[in-house]
Amino acid sequence: MDKDALADRLRISAQEVGEKLSLDLKHYLQATNRERMVFGLSGGLDSAVVAALCVNIQDPDKITALVMPDKEGNRQNTMDAIELAQNLGIRYRVIYLDPYLESARVRFPIPFIGYRMKARLVRFFYKKMKRQTGETPFQTILKGGAGFAYNRYLNKGTANYRFKHRLRLTFLYQAAEETNAMVVGAANRTEYLTGFFVKYGIDHNADIMPLLNLYKTQIYELASWLQLPDKFIQKPPSPDMIPGITDEYAFEVPYLELDALLYALENDIEPDSDMSHHMEYVRSLCNNSKHMRHMYVPDAGLNNTLRMS
Repeated sequence: MDKDALADRLRISAQEVGEKLSLDLKHYLQATNRERMVFGLSGGLDSAVVAALCVNIQDPDKITALVMPDKEGNRQNTMDAIELAQNLGIRYRVIYLDPYLESARVRFPIPFIGYRMKARLVRFFYKKMKRQTGETPFQTILKGGAGFAYNRYLNKGTANYRFKHRLRLTFLYQAAEETNAMVVGAANRTEYLTGFFVKYGIDHNADIMPLLNLYKTQIYELASWLQLPDKFIQKPPSPDMIPGITDEYAFEVPYLELDALLYALENDIEPDSDMSHHMEYVRSLCNNSKHMRHMYVPDAGLNNTLRMS
């Protein structure tokens, strides 16, 4: 199947999906006996979509967005997040993570240089690692870095950016539990299937994940239906955790092709030859990230498998 045909399969009725997700959010809020909603607002597309969906079904006074920047992030994202919260009329809090990161000694190796220089350095070492190992650091992280030539540096950098995700999650649940609020997550299907998230981080845990069944390209359709500002739709997707690393820079495959290949993989469809050279790569991302989606529990020889409803 060619790229255009796969893209057609991925298209959604944004209005139908948006209305269904809004209804599910409302029902689950009631089912869990929560009075409020809270989520992280990053300045990116996914969390902006979550914000707009929440406003569809809840009084803005009962919605809180936490904006949690650090000095290694892009300041524009913080400003965009605050502007969106103000435009939607929802409450927001800005929590600067730097004092907490410093106390845990989570810092960029050369902390005194500016964001642009940090981004250039990160990209330089990212490319250097790939040249010498034949795979991106993202691939190495998914597989586990035993025997990796740059193990010390990669492990430290990985621990640092993952700490930020988990710290954000801690603040979210503190805010939720203080106000009897439901935590709404913003992870999407593409991230989840490829391991482009932090295990036990803000993009892995929540009370409800309304976007987890949507591929990234489908979220763009939903964002247009929700009439989000163009700046969120046109902005290059980025976790904004490591200077210089956007989503597509890490994947090395555009989202349109990545989502098409994921759809083909999940539905046992053979893609045309112009995309087949990336199919094994995408399959490896899914396989090597399985450990992030599942906790392994040995049966201990007891034949007493834990069953969760």
